Amino acid sequence: MAEPIFTGRYFAAFSEELSENKSFIGLIHPCFRFRHKGKIIINQDGILLTGLKEIHFNEIIKIELSYDSVYNRFWAGRIVGQYPSPAFFFHGKPLIIEFSKGDRKKRLYLLINWRFLSGFTDNEHVYKIINRVLTERYCNKNEL
Repeated sequence: MAEPIFTGRYFAAFSEELSENKSFIGLIHPCFRFRHKGKIIINQDGILLTGLKEIHFNEIIKIELSYDSVYNRFWAGRIVGQYPSPAFFFHGKPLIIEFSKGDRKKRLYLLINWRFLSGFTDNEHVYKIINRVLTERYCNKNEL
């Protein structure tokens, strides 16, 4: 395995899992909606999500850092006491990776290094890392 560029902890769910599980207990902690958790390791080859899967960079169709109809600001801004967490306003967007394995497309939602009190994540940092690797790997080759 290549040298890690980034390591951390993740919560993850596929779009169909989040669509099926809209329990309000998910407002307390993401583990109630995001069924998968473990260690994330990013290297030059791809993304390893321990206990879930490995996604090679050439399998990625699209990455996003945004809310959508499946996971919106309401879910990110879970309740802490009687108030929404700061993630309602900042740093709560999920990292969404759309990828293909063979002829099947999957959409995976990630919360990386999620913090309990604030609800903040390192998703923006990881989004930039993945974009940089993809740009170096695929865009620079086209300029030759």
